[in-house]
Amino acid sequence: MNDDSDAAAAYQVIINVLAVRRRAWRALVIGLLLAILGGVVSLATYADAEQQATQTGEGHYYVLWGVMAYGLYKATRAVWVLFRIHRALRRGAS
Repeated sequence: MNDDSDAAAAYQVIINVLAVRRRAWRALVIGLLLAILGGVVSLATYADAEQQATQTGEGHYYVLWGVMAYGLYKATRAVWVLFRIHRALRRGAS
């Protein structure tokens, strides 16, 4: 009877680790997409401002620092979580 409860507990731990890993991968992808999107929009507005400057003498552009910083923060946290899971699994396997 005790073996069954140990097996059930081990199974639950595995399910929880897989769920955390899945969320971390999703956060990594979303974070990188946000950072890239912020950079692309910033470059696009800069290119438009440069074109306006050649025509009218002045141009304004936006740099989406907040979006890029948040995306990089989210991606960095996700990599940290994935690294910790990987390290814990390697320690448990040895």
